[in-house]
Amino acid sequence: MKTCKLYIIIILTSILSISAAYAGEVDGKSLLNSIKSNDHENVKSIDEFFNGYISGVADTTININWCPPHSLKGSQLQKIVGKYYRSHSERPSDETASAKNLILEALTDAYPCKK
Repeated sequence: MKTCKLYIIIILTSILSISAAYAGEVDGKSLLNSIKSNDHENVKSIDEFFNGYISGVADTTININWCPPHSLKGSQLQKIVGKYYRSHSERPSDETASAKNLILEALTDAYPCKK
């Protein structure tokens, strides 16, 4: 019985620590700050979290919201997003938008789906 209670405590502690580590949706301000911190044209140095985040948004919306050519490589996604935000004037709403929506806007602009 004590062993069972111990396992339950361990499982609950693990679940709570995982949910505390994920604080929710990433905001646009964090994404834009990451992009702005890379002043050069090569966006490879956007930190790894955002590389993964951009890839995740791209993977879940490809051929639904944006339609890239088959030759597009995953490594080009960060460059597309970075270039888009460097070439557009800053809008105050970008900082309060979700990073997901900002990424989707950049990908849709680069590769819109034909209707």
